[in-house]
Amino acid sequence: MRYEIEHCFKSNIQSEQEEKLRINISSQSYMNDVTWITKNKAQLEQILKIADEFNIMNNIQTNYDKFEMITNKKLDKDIVEVNFESSKRMVKPLTSKESVRILGVWINLDLKTNYVFNQCKDIIKRYNKTISFKQITDLQMKYIYNHVIIPHVDYKAQLLVWTNSQTKKLNSTCRYMFKRKASLPLTTPNSIIHSSLGYAIKDINTI
Repeated sequence: MRYEIEHCFKSNIQSEQEEKLRINISSQSYMNDVTWITKNKAQLEQILKIADEFNIMNNIQTNYDKFEMITNKKLDKDIVEVNFESSKRMVKPLTSKESVRILGVWINLDLKTNYVFNQCKDIIKRYNKTISFKQITDLQMKYIYNHVIIPHVDYKAQLLVWTNSQTKKLNSTCRYMFKRKASLPLTTPNSIIHSSLGYAIKDINTI
């Protein structure tokens, strides 16, 4: 892509003759994660045709290696041919049970939450592992968990609705390490951990 700058000026103020200067300036832009939703393959290829014409007209390069297709229809073949107008490519569609990443959020057509749940659980486990042998205070743990870990989990899970059992598992994973590092008995009521009158560790049910 590029843009053009044009300027008219007088190199000699005693003359009425004007000179024109024109410069073409190249520019680069980056567009990430374009998502097309269609009812069938024919509609998809029609959209891809228009997009391909636009990209060629504006000298935009497309990274076809990152192209992902997900469908909830049963296909006769594992690999399908997709016409991008300027080229044809063989693509292996994901099934409705498989998750695909869009702007950092993982979704699947069956609305299963296990994949993202395991990701969020791993985030908390890595946090626990990191602080397990660190000399760290309860207030420092609270700050890191509430301002770093929770926003990370919240972003991952923004398209999901957790079940009670899932939130209990995530909360208990955090509470166990917090109680241990804060030298609290494991029998300490959970309300003390999450209450604003206690340690005010964020409850995943409330995010």
